[in-house]
Amino acid sequence: MEIDTLMIETTRRCNMACKHCLRGEPQNIDMDIKYVDMLFSKVDSIYSLALTGGEPSLVPHIIEQIIESAEQHNVDIGNFYIATNGKQITGDFIIAVADLTAYCDHNEISKIDLSNDTYHDEIEPRNLRLLKSLTFFEQKHSKNDTKPNLIRQGRAYSFGDREVSASSIEVDMVEERVTEGIIYLNCNGEIISGCDWSYEYQDFNIICQVEDFSLETVFEQVY
Repeated sequence: MEIDTLMIETTRRCNMACKHCLRGEPQNIDMDIKYVDMLFSKVDSIYSLALTGGEPSLVPHIIEQIIESAEQHNVDIGNFYIATNGKQITGDFIIAVADLTAYCDHNEISKIDLSNDTYHDEIEPRNLRLLKSLTFFEQKHSKNDTKPNLIRQGRAYSFGDREVSASSIEVDMVEERVTEGIIYLNCNGEIISGCDWSYEYQDFNIICQVEDFSLETVFEQVY
């Protein structure tokens, strides 16, 4: 099976409390690698892998485990995307990102974004220097951006600008491909359609449990 875009929720922990966070209140849960193993055992290739949270920089060991699982199951990964708040950038995180870069086949569009809008805390200059050492680093927003285009989910539910655009998933059963749309694996081992949901609203967009994931299951849910 080939997947166009896969997002993996590495953790639901976070070290900031941004009032606009679409996920809502953090939870003390990290990804159990058994869920990634279950998914990767059914997958041959992923064009784009996004590691999300929570705050991914808190769990570099989870990133390393995801790489190890991909290696174990011979899953090809084209490129990756990580967004971070930059509050805690450790050597272990930089090494994990470097290992992920080495694993991916096509890093021309791989990217690490710093969430840096007015809602986020300032970060230490050292952390910014570490992030800037990565050639694919960008700043997602500017502190001058006083009103980012916020999604009405989580903490921003009452004042966000826009509703969630549900992921339009397309499946080619003949070629065994999820050709379009986002497949999202959360920390509870659930496969979600789309990525812009709070933890609460993910429950209304579950395709299946990861152990039941297949093209047929996705097809039945979205068509």
